[in-house]
Amino acid sequence: MKIGISAHPCDRRHSVASEYVENIVRCMPELSSDTYVVFVPGELSPIFERAHPQVTEVTQPAWVSNPIINVIWHLAVLPWLLRKHGCDCVYMPAGHLRLSWWYGRPSVGAVHEFGVDHGAKPATSLSILYRTRLLPKMLKRLTHVISASRALRSQLVTKINLNRDRVDVVYDGADLSWLTPMPEPEARQKVGDHFDLHTPYILYTGRLEHPGMNHLRLLAAFKQLKREAGIPHKLVCAGSAWYGTEEIFAAADRLGIRNDLVFLENIHDERLCPLLAAADLFVYPALHADSCTPVLQAMACRTAVCAANVGSIPEVVGDAAMLFDPNSVDEIHNSMLRLLTDDSARERCARVGHRRSGFFNWEDSARHVLSICRVVMSTS
Repeated sequence: MKIGISAHPCDRRHSVASEYVENIVRCMPELSSDTYVVFVPGELSPIFERAHPQVTEVTQPAWVSNPIINVIWHLAVLPWLLRKHGCDCVYMPAGHLRLSWWYGRPSVGAVHEFGVDHGAKPATSLSILYRTRLLPKMLKRLTHVISASRALRSQLVTKINLNRDRVDVVYDGADLSWLTPMPEPEARQKVGDHFDLHTPYILYTGRLEHPGMNHLRLLAAFKQLKREAGIPHKLVCAGSAWYGTEEIFAAADRLGIRNDLVFLENIHDERLCPLLAAADLFVYPALHADSCTPVLQAMACRTAVCAANVGSIPEVVGDAAMLFDPNSVDEIHNSMLRLLTDDSARERCARVGHRRSGFFNWEDSARHVLSICRVVMSTS
């Protein structure tokens, strides 16, 4: 079987869609004897570090990455390229962002979220029209749809009347092989050496983005913890600055907790592991969760997690984390307080979370995708 894959849009793992595309595309040839034709954005090529005998990379000009041109490319050029290269079926790994109206062969698309983006970057009227009107119609024209969670599948079935039998759930993987628990004294020593951080702390990792990642409610809940419980902890936010960062800093100043916050950027992998392992608690308050990687990383380091009950998070963590409504400052506060003050609950979350984190990897995700592609080919 020859599978055509659109690797658009990709930005070197700066987004969830990009991380998914790159990992899935790199795993698939290792799991089967099928051949692949990967249509790669110019700035991403080559997607494989070394040439792979089963993969043909077809590099597109850099200007094709322009959002409007990219939409047109998928509608007008991709079907022609699939025919030109003799593809038996097509896999669209970022189906919530880019699809075509017609492929001329069986099609499978992966969806990680549905509707208008919840981030702080203003969406244009054209973008809103594309994602709310055109994309749902194109989703319904796919032969089969892969959903990142059961909750998202229900949303697709309910909101666009997608046939449930045409939607399978395949959870995203995560590369956790480089993350292992380490003794707390060793982790604290490394954190002290690397970041000059010598006090207990609560940790958040992920991009600094307002309002999507919900930092303002997190800061309010942390202020409540400091005031009512008198905790000695700092709140460490480790991640790159995205949209609305100035609002986050302004809120910290307004709440009078700026000296209790630590903002870290550009954390190298070898320093992230001790940073996670030395934290008393990991908190993830996102209003939408198109990725569970930060949560899984904390679980892999045997750190207790409390997180928002949105997206695929409840399905991924199971009973291994304390969940809260991200719209409620009180619930965020109560969840953090419970895990900070209840040693048995914190230890249980850490232990069960570490075991559960091993269930999610890119190889299993890619294997499920390949299985779906084969079924679609055999029944179309």
